[in-house]
This record gives sequence, C-alpha cells and structure tokens, in this order.
Amino acid sequence: LRFKKSFHYQIDIDNSIDVETVLFPSLLIQPFIENAIWHGLMHKSGEKILDISFKLTEEKINCTINDNGIGRIKSAEIKAQKLGAFHFDSKGTILAQQRIETLTQLGFKDAAIKITDNYDTENIATGTTVEIIIPLQKN
Repeated sequence: LRFKKSFHYQIDIDNSIDVETVLFPSLLIQPFIENAIWHGLMHKSGEKILDISFKLTEEKINCTINDNGIGRIKSAEIKAQKLGAFHFDSKGTILAQQRIETLTQLGFKDAAIKITDNYDTENIATGTTVEIIIPLQKN
C-alpha cells in the first residue's frame, strides 16, 4: 500500500518445508528485502518484480531474494547524489552478515550470505540476487 502497488512480489515456499516447525529468522532477510524495494525497484521504470523463495536442500534452508531493479552500482550513484548521503551508513546488511558470522562461529559452517549483481548480455544491470543459507532449525 505504501508504494501504491508499484511492484509485484511473490513468495514461494518449497512444499518440503513444514512452516509450522522450521524456523528462519525474519530479521535476517528484512534488510535485503527493504534494500531490493527502496534501492533496486523504486528507481526503476517499467515492470518491477520482487521474488522471494525458500527451499530445503541438504538440511539447510536457502532463502533467495531476487529483484529486477536497477542494480547496486546505479543505486549507489543515485545515493551519492543525495544531500547528506555520506552521513548515513546502512546497518541492516552489516548486522545480517554479523549474525551469519556468529552462526559459523557456533559451528554452523554452511551459513552464508551471497550477493550477486545480475546483468543482461549487453552488461546492463537487471537486478540483484541475495542468497541466504542457514542450517535447518526446527521448533
């Protein structure tokens, strides 16, 4: 509602995931979804799409956040032009990475965050994909 339905989103959850017992920390994915909307999609013209998926693979939950926005480089250029942009550093993604590092220190070696910039065949940015992998945790 806040964005006046200016983008389409889809959330897919693998049928093999029992949503009643499998735990995934929502605040781990929130900053990446927020970044996809605010920095990737809001500055894009045309169709704007945000896809979020959860898959179970080898005792790990894999959350993928994919947008078809303007990409991180163009977004950084826009941010640099804004007044006061250099006085604010985003903490959400830094805190998410610290949480993953804590998980790996606790023995969950497969925990990871991978960020990929997507480009078309003409090297034009076509969005960003964030993959968050955490070990399976059940309630």
